[in-house]
Amino acid sequence: VDRDLTLLQWETGARIWARRLSAPGAGGPLFVGDRVFAATAGPSAEVYAYRLADGKRLWRRKVGPVVGPIATIEGLLVVATESGRVVALTQHGGAQRWSRPLHGPVRSGVTALPHGMLVATDDSLFLLSAADGRVRASRVIPGALIAPPAWSGDTVVLASPDGFLAGLRSDDLEILWSQRTGEAIFGGPVIARDTAFAVTVGGWLWRVPPGDPYAATRDSLRVDVRAPPPPADAGSAQTIFASSGTNS
Repeated sequence: VDRDLTLLQWETGARIWARRLSAPGAGGPLFVGDRVFAATAGPSAEVYAYRLADGKRLWRRKVGPVVGPIATIEGLLVVATESGRVVALTQHGGAQRWSRPLHGPVRSGVTALPHGMLVATDDSLFLLSAADGRVRASRVIPGALIAPPAWSGDTVVLASPDGFLAGLRSDDLEILWSQRTGEAIFGGPVIARDTAFAVTVGGWLWRVPPGDPYAATRDSLRVDVRAPPPPADAGSAQTIFASSGTNS
C-alpha cells in the first residue's frame, strides 16, 4: 500500500534495498534468477524489472491496472489487467510478446501451469497457451473468483466468495466436482498433502480429498477468517490463519 518494493535479508530482516513504485503493488513480486519483477494497480500502473543484487531498475512498461498475482512461464512475464486483457512480456527488456483480451474483468491474476496459464473473469475460467495467448479451453463457473486457484497434478481447485469450492481437470477445465460451503471464501484454496484446504469467512475449515471429494469434512475454527490457510510443513499438524478477531 505504501508503494515500496523492499528486499529484506532472510536471516535478520535487515533491509538490503527499497525502491519506490508508481502505485500500490498488485500481488507479490517474483524472483526469477537474478531479477525481481513487480507490478502495480491503479491508473498509473506499470510492470517493473529490477536487478536482485542492488535494486537497479532494468525496465518498466505501462500495460494498464494489473491484477495480481503475476506469473512467469517459458521465459515470459505474464500479467492480467482489470479490464480483462492478458499481456506477455519478455523477461529481458519487457517487450510485448502477445496480448489477449478476455470477455469481462479479471479479479484473480494469473496462475502458471506446466501446459499454460489460468485466468478467471467474473464468470469464466480460461486456460491460455503460453506461446501466443490462444484460448485452449474455457469454462463457465458458478461464481466469481477474487483469489487464484490452487493446482496439483491434473486438478485445479477454485474457491469463491459466492460460497463454493470446485475441482476442475487442468487440461480441459471440465468440472469434476463442486461443493457448496454456505459461506463466502475470501482467500484462495491451497493443496497440501493430497488435500485441498479452504476457510470460509465464518471460520469453517474445509478439507477436500481430490481423489474422493464427496468425503469432504469441515471443522469450526471459532474465529472469522479473511485470508487463505498456508499449511506448515508435512511434519507439522499446525496451520496459521489470519483472523479479524483481536485475540486470534
